[in-house]
Amino acid sequence: GGILMALPKTSGLSGLKNLGINKPNTKTVENNNKKRNDNKKNYALSIFTEERERIKRENKEYLNHISLDALMVAPENFLAQYQDLVLDISDFVKDRISKTENASKIGSVRNAPIDNKYTNEVLHMINNEMLKYESDVQNPNYNKLSIEEKNLIIALVINEIVGLGPLEPLYKDKRVTEIIANGPFDCQFEIDGGIQTVKCVKFRDQQHLIDLISRLYSSINKDWSLSNPAERSRLQDFSRINATHVNINPMGPNLNIRKHEDNWVPPEKMISWDAGSKELFAYLGACVYHGLSVLLVGSTGSGKTTALSTLTGYLPNNKRGVLIERNLELQPCPNKLFAASMEEVHAKPGSNARSITQRELVEISTQMRPDLILLGECTGPETYDVLTAGNSGHQIFTTIHASSGSDSIKRLVQLGSQTNLIKGDSLLGLIATAVDIIVVVERFDEDGSRKIVEVSEVNREPKINPENNQKALPVLPIWLYKVDPKSKTANKITGTWE
Repeated sequence: GGILMALPKTSGLSGLKNLGINKPNTKTVENNNKKRNDNKKNYALSIFTEERERIKRENKEYLNHISLDALMVAPENFLAQYQDLVLDISDFVKDRISKTENASKIGSVRNAPIDNKYTNEVLHMINNEMLKYESDVQNPNYNKLSIEEKNLIIALVINEIVGLGPLEPLYKDKRVTEIIANGPFDCQFEIDGGIQTVKCVKFRDQQHLIDLISRLYSSINKDWSLSNPAERSRLQDFSRINATHVNINPMGPNLNIRKHEDNWVPPEKMISWDAGSKELFAYLGACVYHGLSVLLVGSTGSGKTTALSTLTGYLPNNKRGVLIERNLELQPCPNKLFAASMEEVHAKPGSNARSITQRELVEISTQMRPDLILLGECTGPETYDVLTAGNSGHQIFTTIHASSGSDSIKRLVQLGSQTNLIKGDSLLGLIATAVDIIVVVERFDEDGSRKIVEVSEVNREPKINPENNQKALPVLPIWLYKVDPKSKTANKITGTWE
């Protein structure tokens, strides 16, 4: 193939015969491909069965468990070959249950697939109806399946009725941190900081994916439709959801679910992940403990939220914090004095309810006797308000999207200027007295690791840059991460914090 691609179009060579190679028999190729796919299918089924039995032995619910490891080795048509049968059985089961007193139980789980824990009652209810399908409906396509395949069908039907459909195995896998659907036929996931695709996980069609996204937003009382085609929110388990409709993505919709970290991550765990050294965290801990205000800086997925949550563990036990987010994600240290977290509220179009913005929440928080105001992320005019709070005696924590400490100052100026109360260079003095320490985090593409790469001090006052005679706010490096060049070729980033 490489040789053919390299030949110029004018070479006069056409086909494989000109290279002295006979074309393979089409039927032979098809047979070989079928054998390969059959081997992959059987291997995937064996992994699925082993994992299912292991979970069963641990007395955990196993009926709807599908191993991600099985899906990763499966052929591309592994699940698609069953989709008509799954749809047929799902309709049968839903129709049967809708005529019983259990209809409301199934409905509540179906309408909130993440909020409700699957109970044995609901799962076995569906399983019992499937047994009736097996005995009452003589479907030759179902009857000819192996035991392993029938068990897979059970899991697929359950996930279709009360789960996330094709995405349920990704959601259930603790290793997966983000789930991505680029339209109905391209599903991806993040694991260990890297994005992977799983080719056999697909939706039946565009409407199948639209129906799932609509159910997810409906479960949290949010409107996602052609009239409101882009919506970022959080699910009941605090996972972040972001979806764009087909009038924005004609080949879509697009869906991202950023799974929520269940527990606060202590500094010891960050150190074990090689996100920072003991000495670096001891330094940061001293800064936080003594009341310095911290700005966390990095790109999307770089670990800003986790790092900021970790630093709350260094707060004095008698200091009170107030946490504000656009959508609740942060997990502050549970042993500290935090008020119940607050998030923005957006009124549905056409309703009489009033929206509450982060700007208003920052103002509200100042009346709640806070020592610390923690704003999850600066993305707009609330930047000015949190900087003002930092100038009125409050310790502040927040994050911002930027690539370095110096770039974050420019970004703060841009966002803070959106209020039109104070603009441009005039904001530098406000920033200088509000922010003490800037911590930059970075995700390395080589191995997906997330590390603190820079800790800087913000100068106490703006200076005139002699090169362009413009006012600037210097950022003075205190700690820098030095990458070992050899580690880049070894695909495992190592280095030292100096």
